[in-house]
Amino acid sequence: MNNHTMKSASNVVKELKVDVLSKRLGVGSSAICNAAKAGRFPAAWFHEMEQLALVANIELPRHLFNWRRGNGRRKAMGP
Repeated sequence: MNNHTMKSASNVVKELKVDVLSKRLGVGSSAICNAAKAGRFPAAWFHEMEQLALVANIELPRHLFNWRRGNGRRKAMGP
């Protein structure tokens, strides 16, 4: 198994394979290639990609995901 650090979204896609990601994430290969080219993955993909990375024994940097940023305010809890 390969245990070197992945530093780019493109490297992650190469290591995990487009077809595997496409099937696991339920998206087309073009969506994966576009995300890799942009250098960011949708945050919604993190869990599935993390599971694949664990099995492949590769690092999956969190900074490669487009995490939602809050505005610093909490919403009131409703009924």
